[in-house]
Amino acid sequence: MKNDILCVGRRSGFSSRKLVKSQGKNCKSLNGGRLPMKRLYLMAAMGAALLATSAFAAKGGSYSVASTATPSGVSPTEIVVPLTIKYDKNLTAMDIPLSYSDGVTLTRVELGSMLDNYDFKIANIDAENNLLIIGAINMIYSLKADLPAGEGTVAQLFFTVDDPTLESFTIEVAPQKNPTHDLFLVYDVYDENNIPHVVMVTPEFAPIEVALSGGTSVASAKPTSFSLDQNFPNPFNPSTKINYDILNAGLVKLEIYNVLGQRVRILVNEHKEAASYTVEWDGRDNNGGKVSSGVYFYKVNANNGEFVQTRKMVMLK
Repeated sequence: MKNDILCVGRRSGFSSRKLVKSQGKNCKSLNGGRLPMKRLYLMAAMGAALLATSAFAAKGGSYSVASTATPSGVSPTEIVVPLTIKYDKNLTAMDIPLSYSDGVTLTRVELGSMLDNYDFKIANIDAENNLLIIGAINMIYSLKADLPAGEGTVAQLFFTVDDPTLESFTIEVAPQKNPTHDLFLVYDVYDENNIPHVVMVTPEFAPIEVALSGGTSVASAKPTSFSLDQNFPNPFNPSTKINYDILNAGLVKLEIYNVLGQRVRILVNEHKEAASYTVEWDGRDNNGGKVSSGVYFYKVNANNGEFVQTRKMVMLK
């Protein structure tokens, strides 16, 4: 794939700023500046990216957008599908245009806490045409750090099942025009003069098949690795959901601890098949009492230590 870089031209004013596509050429910075101009540079580049241009693909790296946890049934007719992203470079922005098949209605989208620090974020639903646009830019109003490389839940998609005979539905990428939206993630690279350049990558995306059975959805594909996602929402009150993947069948424990290391709640303690799962914590301890505000930790242990991971969450009241 071709590695394309966007550079900011020298004309002042956002509405007239030129974007120059460069291949191997150095880009001139505004007023001879470097990092102080990063905000304007990102505004121009991403304003064009989210509103008027196509994505440019970059070589190398590992990036994906998928649903890596089991969609859950909120009610007999409502399904929640977690949308996750994985990326190996710090992210500055993203554009994720999606469509979904007939028989369901996308009623709302809850953006993940991983985007809390972003200045600009959207989740635009076009229910008439079964379309969704998720977009985010990390800094517009002030200089901010990029999203650290890793993975996380970018959004929870809430669907209502309209057709009681529906057995499954599909979510897939849907590039759009007027304005243009293409699936891409954005990160910065710095040249030998320490001038930043925007690079857009097209992540992997396989259509998400959501199978329905008795009002409960089931993941259609076996996970490719163990994983424990960040809870959503976080901070939370009064409840939160935790998604996790089990690669190999066996005993799975998922427990909640307080900052003193005391076990507060056992959420899961049973044999699990290789699959993706979602469990909800209602903010109560093993005795049914409501826990106090503060920091808590949730820990998964699969197959007697084959996979162990702990994450932090915050209860607010």
